[in-house]
Amino acid sequence: MLSEVIIGFAWLILMSESAGIPGLLQWVGLWDNARSFYPSFWSIRIGLVVLGFSIVSLILFPSVTLTILIYFLGVFVMPTMLGRPQDWTMTSNISDKALGDANLPLGAALAVVMLLVHVAVLTLSALLARRREA
Repeated sequence: MLSEVIIGFAWLILMSESAGIPGLLQWVGLWDNARSFYPSFWSIRIGLVVLGFSIVSLILFPSVTLTILIYFLGVFVMPTMLGRPQDWTMTSNISDKALGDANLPLGAALAVVMLLVHVAVLTLSALLARRREA
């Protein structure tokens, strides 16, 4: 299994203007003025889909902890590598605020808000599931 960082770097090359898919499309004559696909919202989505396929292969292994750890690492790595800051996921934004801007209190507050939103959504879905069963 390849590391998500390696997969991310591979997608950086594939989406680049000169060495990647746009350059190939221009060379073949299907695209007149090729430009890089990254950083963009769609490059993040392509990276996450590829990462999802690699996670499916990991589910076949017995270690659920390893699967979860690698998935969450990739969810952080792919948006940071392939996207612009306005397209980043919440985990990338928290890391940027806490580490990049050296604002640990803001990063901690954002992490707590994210945790509370997740708990609220999970609680609401559990309550709705119980009501349907009753």
